[in-house]
Amino acid sequence: CVVIYDGELYPGEVQSQQGNSYEVSTMAKSGGYWKIPKEDKIFYTRDKIKQKLAIPILINARGLYKFPDFPE
Repeated sequence: CVVIYDGELYPGEVQSQQGNSYEVSTMAKSGGYWKIPKEDKIFYTRDKIKQKLAIPILINARGLYKFPDFPE
């Protein structure tokens, strides 16, 4: 999914739901791609989750990904 945090968009994966909040593990920007940080889970309300994303494409062995449908 795409979440909004501090006015910026980040790709992430919903890990759990508690009431009206969703625990999302987000990715970090690395150059023109995205990487999975060690641990970055935050609860977001539904209005902060903007859209569903397709599964990311692994770019290299260093764990960098791209999303063909991530909004720029």
